[in-house]
Amino acid sequence: MTKWIAPAAALMLPVLAGLAGPALAQEDATCHVNARYHVSAVSNTESVGTVFTITEKKSRGAALPCPVAAEDADRVVGDGDTAYWFEALAEDYLVLTESTGPEGSVVVVELATGDKVLDVPAYYEFTNPDGVTYWERQEEGTRDNCPQFDEYDANGMGKVISHETVFDFATGTAKPTGQTRCDATQ
Repeated sequence: MTKWIAPAAALMLPVLAGLAGPALAQEDATCHVNARYHVSAVSNTESVGTVFTITEKKSRGAALPCPVAAEDADRVVGDGDTAYWFEALAEDYLVLTESTGPEGSVVVVELATGDKVLDVPAYYEFTNPDGVTYWERQEEGTRDNCPQFDEYDANGMGKVISHETVFDFATGTAKPTGQTRCDATQ
């Protein structure tokens, strides 16, 4: 049976839809699953960003739809306007980057609570079963501490000293490795 919508009401649908918040496209959904959690990632089609729904599996191998709607999820991370991007799903953590350009942040979310346990200005490097490795931007690059200072300066770039850091999944803590580098910034 076809539902008829009055012409005036039909004209108001786009306006009403805009009031509901950012449009999230179900067809742009991807799902990531491990032994305990199901994470749906739904992209915002009108802006940048992704909304992540976190659902704890009730039993191993429990099949869940992709995506899981926010109202059916245990936790939601992101609002569709925050530029979160999926990097990795670890046993108990969701690893994201937040960025609309070259410099961004590394964000680690604890799946059990949905809380951000790490949110630092950094360049994401990689995730392995033990943790996340990233280069945290910590201090200004100078001629004394940045070998590429003149090159970056000639190209109109900023300079920052980044420290290699590992967020350890077992302890839930971040620890510098002692390695540093000079990065160009925009």
